[in-house]
Amino acid sequence: MDVEVSILGPKNRPFREKVIHITQDFAIIKDLIQNLDKHFNTNIENEIVANGALKHGYVILINGRSIGSLNNLETQIRDGDKIFVTVFTAGG
Repeated sequence: MDVEVSILGPKNRPFREKVIHITQDFAIIKDLIQNLDKHFNTNIENEIVANGALKHGYVILINGRSIGSLNNLETQIRDGDKIFVTVFTAGG
């Protein structure tokens, strides 16, 4: 399986602005998150997940659709998917 993962995190986080291609098999988003640590040398799961759900302010899109409208962290990943992880920010 080949998926593209784009991450746009806060400036004070080590996983800020990065696009990676992963050619490993992951069945669901939760599995992918647990394995992103080696790409960013940090514990991304602790950063964006709490009590089995995304922390407030984070969003994950698969092919432009929020996992919140799919099956949350249990959302299936398929070959060729484009996954985007980011935080909501506000400014003025």
